[in-house]
Amino acid sequence: MSVTLRVGDGDALDTEDGAVHMDESTMAELGVDAGDAVELRGAGSTVARVGAAFRTDGAGNNSGRVYLSDDVRSNADSGPGDEVTVDSVTPATARRVVLAPTQSVSLQGGADAVRQMLADRPFREGDTVRVRLFGASMRVVFDVRETTPSGAVVAGDDTEVELLESPGADDDRAKLPDVRFADVGGLDDAVLEVRQLVEAPLNHPELYDRLQGHAPDGVLLYGPSGSGKTRIVGALADAVDAHVVAVTDPGTLSEYGDGDLSLEAVAETAIERAPSLVVLDDVDALAPPREDASSRQSRRIARLVSVLDRLAGHDDVIVVGATNRPNDVEDSLRRGGRFDREVEIGVPDRHGRYEILGIHAQGLPVSEDVDVEEIAARTHGFVGADLESLITEAVRNAVDRIPPQVTLGDEPIDDELLEKVVVTGDDFEAAVEAASPSAMRDVQVERPDVRFVDIGGLDDAKHELLRAVEWPLRYPELFEKVGIETPKGLLLYGPPGTGKTMLVKAIANASDANFLSVNGPELLNRYVGESERGVREVFETARQNAPTIVFFDEVDAIASERGDGDNGVVERVVSQLLTELDGVRGRQDVVAIGATNRPDIVDTALLRPGRFEKLVEVPAPGESAREEIFEVHTREVPLGDVDLAGLAARTEGHTGSDVEAVVREATMTAMEDRLRESADVNPDTMDPSSVAVDDGHFDAALSAVGPSVDEEMRAVYDEIEADLRGG
Repeated sequence: MSVTLRVGDGDALDTEDGAVHMDESTMAELGVDAGDAVELRGAGSTVARVGAAFRTDGAGNNSGRVYLSDDVRSNADSGPGDEVTVDSVTPATARRVVLAPTQSVSLQGGADAVRQMLADRPFREGDTVRVRLFGASMRVVFDVRETTPSGAVVAGDDTEVELLESPGADDDRAKLPDVRFADVGGLDDAVLEVRQLVEAPLNHPELYDRLQGHAPDGVLLYGPSGSGKTRIVGALADAVDAHVVAVTDPGTLSEYGDGDLSLEAVAETAIERAPSLVVLDDVDALAPPREDASSRQSRRIARLVSVLDRLAGHDDVIVVGATNRPNDVEDSLRRGGRFDREVEIGVPDRHGRYEILGIHAQGLPVSEDVDVEEIAARTHGFVGADLESLITEAVRNAVDRIPPQVTLGDEPIDDELLEKVVVTGDDFEAAVEAASPSAMRDVQVERPDVRFVDIGGLDDAKHELLRAVEWPLRYPELFEKVGIETPKGLLLYGPPGTGKTMLVKAIANASDANFLSVNGPELLNRYVGESERGVREVFETARQNAPTIVFFDEVDAIASERGDGDNGVVERVVSQLLTELDGVRGRQDVVAIGATNRPDIVDTALLRPGRFEKLVEVPAPGESAREEIFEVHTREVPLGDVDLAGLAARTEGHTGSDVEAVVREATMTAMEDRLRESADVNPDTMDPSSVAVDDGHFDAALSAVGPSVDEEMRAVYDEIEADLRGG
């Protein structure tokens, strides 16, 4: 007896590979239980294992449905909404099976493992089966080339399994990641848009025919490396009922348009095998801007334009391209009839990171102290590939705790010991501390480890930074609810050595934000357009990896008053900086901070609302602040009878850097005295407590290190302060 059922959305049910799920009444009608085999006939036919029954909802909305795993759905050539006929079937035990992997892989000695995995999985010649090997850590996809006998079979203890090494797929799916959309986390909006643009018209062309609509000719996916573009394309290839043609390495294409590996051959195959999905990876390498292209690349661009125009005349062929650098793609490709739709695959937010961590940590044995939500909150700017690497690093940390004589020996590890091995919160903590977002590695100078307790004095400046920077980044929902916008830029100004850079590093540490540090003079480039490009790329990186603090040290070097000289580079940089600062208005998650010793020469346009609008003075410390600074810098110094309050009173005009230099000089003098007392002292065995820094050493240090801020400089800064506040 057979029944006809409608295929449900596989994403609505967690379906194992090779399984189908039906409700209890349907299973009773067919006379099957969980673990039995059934035959399915849709546009294609296949066999599958019956999974656990699902419960129908109270309204009966999902009665008469069958849920198929992705591989069964592909084998049956049937998608959600299609009807399939289901029959019970009794598979035979195969005497011989020939399997071809869809990707080139060598599995010497793997036949026994494959046989065991296929023991409970019915299959037939022509099916594609997914096999999880090595404790489910590796998934290999095989095409079933041959079975003896034919028809529905399962593998038994005596089944001969022959594994071929060459791929068996007849299209290019093997070149793409073997994933489904359930394996793509943290990118729900982008995934939905891509599926609507590509999957819907390829799987349901009748919908577009009915509405007399035109599907996109090409879709360009762009975003930072590791964000999930190729993963989404792989899931698309799995989901669409279409032939797949993929160019994953532009360097393999024929230069002159002849042969199987040419753009023209790609187009010909796509048209002949339509409906088709054409995948072009690294489009920026395939077709850079014409003005930057070599003669060879220019010829390839012209051929690509011709191919895309040809494919545009076929509604049943859609081209999907991917690039990390959309601005480095030839402009003529980014227009109607070619790549007429663009979808950003951006950096996931906190919730997205939580989803991605959950996907990659699925099945990972972890201790109770692992807080995935906390890890997600601390990994700002991490893309999917970064989070996968973070989990890998945490696993390595767990393995490192096992004695080397166990992990490096050839004896099997005891099962009892294996059961005790878990990934702990400390393993993840060490991984997070060692990791950084891949998009930030080229520009992130350092990971700030400075804390406010490491900075003496400057209480007013600290308070202003906490209000203007940390609070909006840490509590964005609160600021949104009360309906206020925080300053998007701050300018720290004051004499050299007062602690401006230290303050910015401390606020970046306190707010747990990504930190981009840019040195003003280093940004200037004599080549036209390069400095502006540098500014643009800094802010683009900041937006992609938000929340981010962008710090411009010595900002006066790149943002001095325009018109004061004939430096065209500075004028262009100021204009670009104004544009970028205006571009982050309305965002709570990107803050620009500048630091300067000369606020009087900074272009006034940069000090207006929405730019460096909050002015924060970082003055030379007063007496009580200097005492705090002495306390900070002498924490690890073996002090004798030293009056720090007295030292603070004697160091008028000394900045924080000056005080640090005084402590360093006093300590060096004390060490010199100790070494002079015992000329034969061994530094390796010398007791550090025998070195004591006393008032005499500080007297000598004060003679060597004078104040940086004298009365004349103080008067200059007082005048600047009055002008800034008055203006």
